[in-house]
Amino acid sequence: WSKIPYMTAPGNHEQTCHSWSDWHCHGDLENFTVYREYFRMPWNDSTHNEKGGGVMNMWWSMSYKNVHILSISTETDYPGSPDQAQYHNDFVNPEAGPFGDQLKFVQQDLESAYNDPDISWIVVMGHRPYYTSEQDWDHEDWPPQTPLFLRNAFEHLFHKYNVDVYISGHIH
Repeated sequence: WSKIPYMTAPGNHEQTCHSWSDWHCHGDLENFTVYREYFRMPWNDSTHNEKGGGVMNMWWSMSYKNVHILSISTETDYPGSPDQAQYHNDFVNPEAGPFGDQLKFVQQDLESAYNDPDISWIVVMGHRPYYTSEQDWDHEDWPPQTPLFLRNAFEHLFHKYNVDVYISGHIH
């Protein structure tokens, strides 16, 4: 494993022991625990003193040559995110987080990359799209209107700091 590069971003299927709920899950499998413990992304704490860093694999950044990569959590820690929605219950949308001030991290990270003369490309990745060709997507995702909340939280920062590309998944 140590010779195969991989970079991850948390999605709704990593939240708990089922892809859709905490129903009959052991407490050790809730709140992205397996995802946070299994993967090792760049982060800052008393044990891992890495440049860039992030919070428990939930969001992180790194630079490789002239490319800066930022991974965000589209599941937690922004206004209206699925972890903060009013739809929580153990069956459909379990609670998760909070893990910290993601928006502050993203703003500071993008500003630093934008001002770095050695960075030519800024790439952001996250699980959920904030635009898609899927019909009526603002209403089809769960919780409802998550892409709208995602846009409201991050899009202005992506424009302000000239993010070159946003990569996402979720639609399947």
